[in-house]
Amino acid sequence: MSVQESFDFLLRDMRLANRLGFKIIRPKLGVVTDDLVPDPVWWEMVELAVPHAEELDLRIAPEIHSPTPLKSKTVDDYLDLIAKTGTKHFGLLIDTGIFKTREGRKLEPGSGRIRSWPSIRATSFPNLPYVFHMHAKFWGVSDDLEEGSIPFDKVVDALIEGGYAGYLSSEYEGPRDLYAGNEQIRRQFAMIKRLVAGPS
Repeated sequence: MSVQESFDFLLRDMRLANRLGFKIIRPKLGVVTDDLVPDPVWWEMVELAVPHAEELDLRIAPEIHSPTPLKSKTVDDYLDLIAKTGTKHFGLLIDTGIFKTREGRKLEPGSGRIRSWPSIRATSFPNLPYVFHMHAKFWGVSDDLEEGSIPFDKVVDALIEGGYAGYLSSEYEGPRDLYAGNEQIRRQFAMIKRLVAGPS
């Protein structure tokens, strides 16, 4: 779509979100590569949308989703737009799937090379003030409240250390057996509550 068409769709969604009482919207920017580089029209579209977001008191937050790491041109470009406009109505939505550590490695798209996942510390999460929301993606929490795919202890520590005050939305990706999702989300809540409380 053109910049104007893209902006028209985003503005329609923003107005609907405002009418429904939402304060954050995840835009559908469209991607042009397998590693989720957004369509080049995104910058102009968002620049057009920012004044409307400010008027509607609505924050626009594109999702940082695997395989896009926190240290990437995509994230840098989003932060550049924030710096250029000075807006507090455009930021990031982080999906915890980017921290998946099962086997501790991942395949770099299209290269056949393996690279390590980044460590998670508040110092490696310097853009936390621009994070408006988090999708707490997970694959399974055990009876003893451990998640084997994502180091939630480090994620939660980094969020606390960095002063994150937003929400984490559960996003269960495990087996869809009857009632499994309900039980898994209950366990994830209990796990995160325990991690926030810290050592007893």
